Amino acid sequence: MHAHGIEIAVKRSHRRKTMALKVHNGEVSIHLPGHCPLRIAEDFIASKSDWITARLAEQQQLPTRSFADGSLQPLFGEYFPITVTTATGRRQQLDFDGQTLRCQLTVNHTDETEQVKSLLKKFYRQQAAQQLIQRCQVLAEQYQLSPRQITVRHYRSRWGSCRSNGDIQLNWQLIQAPQPIIDYVITHELCHLQYLNHSPSFWNLVARFDADHRQHRQWLKQHGHHLIF
Repeated sequence: MHAHGIEIAVKRSHRRKTMALKVHNGEVSIHLPGHCPLRIAEDFIASKSDWITARLAEQQQLPTRSFADGSLQPLFGEYFPITVTTATGRRQQLDFDGQTLRCQLTVNHTDETEQVKSLLKKFYRQQAAQQLIQRCQVLAEQYQLSPRQITVRHYRSRWGSCRSNGDIQLNWQLIQAPQPIIDYVITHELCHLQYLNHSPSFWNLVARFDADHRQHRQWLKQHGHHLIF
């Protein structure tokens, strides 16, 4: 659909109970309950037109993330330089010695940036599969909450989810964030094991485990888009 000259993707979910607007990478989407009439969505968008324009303007001013040789890449909130070398007859690989990300590329037709991004994503996924799951297990035991299963996966517009069956899924890209932010997201999802909603009782439980949850949530709103690629 279009509104005020802006193309807006419409996404519906029968699990959703409220409307939400999202702006990510210069694209606008509205998320609706399954049977919500479009006219109601249009009125909602009209009431948020200034907000949409402001968010789009902010994102246009953001620098594009670089994956070139010498660029800095985040891991647990710290930034490490990446070195990029190319050789014939050697397989692609990325090694991390605790100080530098060393990226070895092959000589072929593939764009160098795409090769680096592919290796970096694989590295982050491996780190997330180990570190995020382990941290979730530690916090679950500390909070005396029991998820059925913990996995990592790719999300474009959320950091985690908790299903009604007790499964928790975490966005692997979260591994780039500072540890307090990681803990906030994990805490948020663990609390959904007790309250599968965002009621005052839910937020009171989050606050019990994370007194600074508001600041951590705000950090994600301000900086989270830098971690998505």
